[in-house]
Formats: sequence, structure tokens, C-alpha cells
Amino acid sequence: MTWDTEPTATSYTLVITSTDIIGYNQEIPNIPTNIATVNVPTGGVTYQCIIKAVNGSQESTYSGALDVVLLLTPPVASDATNVTENSYTANWISTGIAAATYNVYVSTDNLIFTLPASNQGLSGTSLNITGLVSNTTYYYRVTTVVASVESIDFSTTINVTTAPPPPSVFSAINIANNGFQATWQPVPIAGTTYKIQVSAQSDFSSFLSVSYVNGVN
Repeated sequence: MTWDTEPTATSYTLVITSTDIIGYNQEIPNIPTNIATVNVPTGGVTYQCIIKAVNGSQESTYSGALDVVLLLTPPVASDATNVTENSYTANWISTGIAAATYNVYVSTDNLIFTLPASNQGLSGTSLNITGLVSNTTYYYRVTTVVASVESIDFSTTINVTTAPPPPSVFSAINIANNGFQATWQPVPIAGTTYKIQVSAQSDFSSFLSVSYVNGVN
């Protein structure tokens, strides 16, 4: 930032505060010219800047306050969780701005992103996305919004592939006193493997065996 020079000043002291960030107060003394580069915690909030001129032990009063609003920064998007056949949970990390909400844009091709009404103005850091198709790749990215102003930049784009559908299970065959053969209809997805859980309890609270196979029985 810059300000008008004071002919008798040998340096300047700049103080930055923000009513949007509780307790934030930064003082920068001994600035030799009327130009200063200032690093602040985040964009999207209003900062108040005041300046005084200094000449040895003599100091002017502070200037009037100048309000500065920086561009919003997007949140950091993180990997999806709770992935099922038709849903997933999109996640991101808060920007730390108390008044911030978030918009979650979604896509099926990583080219055209849409913003459904249910994805707007979110106060938390996660969103459950539903109504999806199994074994399909989806994409999401997130922006920050403060006082109806949205960050120009997006978070990084996260991709997530929904789980494949379950196979149709048939009755066991070749039943003997010490085993049986499990059979099922394979799903039409190349390279699919199958997880077989065998239990003596109808609620599958414990397992007699767990195995992985590539075939249909």
C-alpha cells in the first residue's frame, strides 16, 4: 500500500487491525518510504490501516483509518469420504473466516461445473452428495463466500469414483457337511473382484471366513 509523503518524516509506522478477525493487530515500524508490502492472515475481510510519520523522537498523530478489502481465498478441498454406490461426502478445510460460507460446484466431466441450490451457502466443511450412478467418476471444487462476495479462484478439483453395484447372489450349490459353493451374477464391469464374507450369524456380526475372488463362484 502507499500514502502521501510527509517532508519531515524519516520513517513511518503502519498499524493494521480488523474488526472481522478478533484480536488481530499488526504494527510495522521503521518503514523508510511511503510504500509498504503487508502480509495479512486471509483475504475477504476488511482491514483498517492507520499511519503516522516519525522523525527521531517526534511522532505525528495517526492518520484517519483506511479500509482495505482483499480478494477472498478459496478453501482447501480434501478427498471425498463415505463413498457408496450412489453418494459421497465432499470435504474441505475452513478458511478461518468466521462469516464465511462455501459453495460446492460439481461435475461429471471436469469441464462443466454446476452449483445446485443445495450446494450453496454452506456453513460447515462437508457436504453429502447423493443421487449418483455407481462406478462413475465425479468431480467437485469449492469457493469461499463472505457477505455475498465469492472468491474468484476455486479450490483444487477433487475426483471421486462411486462404488460398483453389488452382484446378485444365487442359492448355494454343492452343499456338503463341511462346506458349500457360493454363486452370484457378476457385475458388468471389467476387472471386478468380489469380497466373500461367510458368517454363522444372520447379522454378520462375526465371520467364519473372508476371501477375495475374481470369478463368479
